[in-house]
Amino acid sequence: MDKRAQFYKRAQFYIIAAVAIIIVMAALLAVVNYARTRPVPVQFYDLSKQFESEALKIIDYGVANKTDIAAQLENFAKNFTKYSALKEPNLEVVYIYGNSSYAVVANYGLNETTLITKNYTTVLPAAGEATRSKVAIDIAGEKASKEIVQERSAFGG
Repeated sequence: MDKRAQFYKRAQFYIIAAVAIIIVMAALLAVVNYARTRPVPVQFYDLSKQFESEALKIIDYGVANKTDIAAQLENFAKNFTKYSALKEPNLEVVYIYGNSSYAVVANYGLNETTLITKNYTTVLPAAGEATRSKVAIDIAGEKASKEIVQERSAFGG
């Protein structure tokens, strides 16, 4: 019986050693998955989603009622910027919107913004002045380039 107890003790030792080796090997060979996220300004995220949903409604309204969608969007962008400034006074906002005929880039921030495209660099003055010029866009390998007239308008007017 003494040999049998010694045999079981030795067997337990080998089983525990095998389990420990398996755990160590699994820990060394396991692929560690992790995600690193950067903090995103919550108000910016909320405002951008809100702007997008409201702009889509304005486009739908313009299509249904055959109104000037660009003018409606520009008016909405100005009003939305006033609203956004109440939530965050130091908010810098640059709107880019358009269709296949034109693109509008409007800076409603406190500081001038530089717009760099493939062919041109344009400085957008601050305080709601809009600039429309040549814009080159590459979408899924297709290049689109449009020459657009320049227009400047004062903030809120």
